Amino acid sequence: MAGPDISAEAQKPVPAGLPPAGERGFSSLQSGEDYQTVWQRHFGQGLNLRMLGSSSFSAPVMIHRERRVLELGTRFDFLPSDRQFVLRGRKRYLPLAQIAPPISIEAGNLRGGYDQNGPQGPADFMRAVAATRGWDYGQFPVPDDMSGAWVTAARDAGLLPILRATGRIFFATPEYQGWDALMAGASRNLRKNIKRMERNIDDAGVQLRLYQGDDVAQGIAHLRACASDSWKADEDVQTVPVQVPLTERQLAFFTDLDRLPNHRLLIATMEQDGRPLAVQLWVAARQCGAGTDLMGGITYHIADSRAYAPGHALMKFMLQWAESQGIRGIDYNATDPWLAAYATHATPFHMLMVMRDTVWGRLLHRIARRFDAGLDLSQNTPETAGG
Repeated sequence: MAGPDISAEAQKPVPAGLPPAGERGFSSLQSGEDYQTVWQRHFGQGLNLRMLGSSSFSAPVMIHRERRVLELGTRFDFLPSDRQFVLRGRKRYLPLAQIAPPISIEAGNLRGGYDQNGPQGPADFMRAVAATRGWDYGQFPVPDDMSGAWVTAARDAGLLPILRATGRIFFATPEYQGWDALMAGASRNLRKNIKRMERNIDDAGVQLRLYQGDDVAQGIAHLRACASDSWKADEDVQTVPVQVPLTERQLAFFTDLDRLPNHRLLIATMEQDGRPLAVQLWVAARQCGAGTDLMGGITYHIADSRAYAPGHALMKFMLQWAESQGIRGIDYNATDPWLAAYATHATPFHMLMVMRDTVWGRLLHRIARRFDAGLDLSQNTPETAGG
């Protein structure tokens, strides 16, 4: 049997020394039932939402119909409402029903919500997808080191798979041992830069603060102010594929998460004379029997903050806070390369596309391959990888 097909699209090198996280590459928080309930409330309008599950996995999926490009791949706009954030869209021809996890760039979720409980998870999930009616093709983010198992599972379920690289590498520290332990493995250059950053912050009277609980409304006010002056609010930006400004739906979504009994909204700020220079939003969630995990949300900074390395400053601030709270699982929920310095695991994610083995499905499979010239690189990914 031939190995999976992988496109040549944007394959970034994985940072040296950082192993993949396997099934832990999925977000434990975004896979949670409470998170999914709130997500559906704010982003699920007009979607056919279903929960698939067995003793080996649980996973929500959404089915909806809209026009797609000829190669069928969806990179950012899984939801129709996300299309407004895509700056370089292409012409769409095919009206198709897509089945996919509940993914939304506006919500900051690009991995869906998949929770595995045993090695049979991919096989049982693909059988459940095959048995679900009402879709023409499917798209599912899968970790690179498990991709072989997922492709085999799709084929065994009678589906036609195509595996495409996305160029997305998600960073995490699943077993956080504290700031000192993390820095013990950091480069000398990073440690030097952090000391310089701290001197600059002290000399300028810049303060780092955390807003939560009764103070979270003040943190949201700072978030609004910083977002309005951020490059993400600049209508003339054309150098990035997507641009997601702060939206009222985002704020309502994260505020509702904060109302859940086991979730906390955390807003870390860099301020100077009461003015926010940079803001990071995080969510802490207590997992059933597994302690508390911390997940990154959205980040904004203004030009005046750059002299103080806002990303690194707020990262150190939040990681030291997480240590003080006994938090062990850190999911940065982001692909920015600089996060590798704070991660112990780096998980590339591919996109697994599936079609039914029918006349229509085989035609779609042929169209997808025909209009993606970089697809046939199956020799680069052994079928048994991760399986």
